[in-house]
Amino acid sequence: VGLIPAAFAGLNIEALRVGASQAVQSPRDWLRFLSSVLESTSGAFRISVFWTYSDRLKPFGPWLQQLWSESLGKPGIESSSTPMLSHGSTDQHSLLQQYMEGRNDKNYVLIREKALETRGLAINETPFKGNDFLAGKKMGQILYSQSRGTEMALREAGRPVQIVEIPELNENTLGELMMSFELMV
Repeated sequence: VGLIPAAFAGLNIEALRVGASQAVQSPRDWLRFLSSVLESTSGAFRISVFWTYSDRLKPFGPWLQQLWSESLGKPGIESSSTPMLSHGSTDQHSLLQQYMEGRNDKNYVLIREKALETRGLAINETPFKGNDFLAGKKMGQILYSQSRGTEMALREAGRPVQIVEIPELNENTLGELMMSFELMV
């Protein structure tokens, strides 16, 4: 059903299918990931925070939330968690303190794109003293570093964190990402 709107949006449907097929043929990495998610959702961790770190990945969050909720929110499924979405540095600024210092009842899944490091405009000069280290850095490089910092901060606070990192967001990796989460669920 989702392929029809994807085709109208101009996506390469065959590349989506190839990516999905790759997830089915080689599920080993996803099985390890699934094991850690299942472990973290049993017991005290009843909320799964899915945190996308790329504007290009932001639409994936609501799709994943709907898949997770609709599929796992059924009677008799005791090991499911409630999905919660966070996105990029905006939620890092507004929610990270609560995530680190509040109730330890959440599992964190950071979803990021490695190619983000190479995107965006470079900062030519910094207007504030003490920020010279930013000169020459691309905006994507800064955002990717923020995602790494969030990961480290959550781990240091004793929070369970899983990382899903795709090399680059394209139809192939999107198909693999979507199918992998479908298989996990």
